[in-house]
Amino acid sequence: MNIPLFPLQTVLFPGGPLSLRIFERRYLDMISECLRSNQLFGIVLNNQLPNSDEFFFVTWEH
Repeated sequence: MNIPLFPLQTVLFPGGPLSLRIFERRYLDMISECLRSNQLFGIVLNNQLPNSDEFFFVTWEH
């Protein structure tokens, strides 16, 4: 299973609420697709350079 990851420069505790202000087209598209397909997405701490064009995915099996 692959889930897209939303890189942020913040730490989020499991189950904790987080208001997102999504304005970059690539992330708007990613989140829209997740909502459309009822797919999960994850949030990961981003300690990379701010304007990186990299997307992150995580894979796991049950």
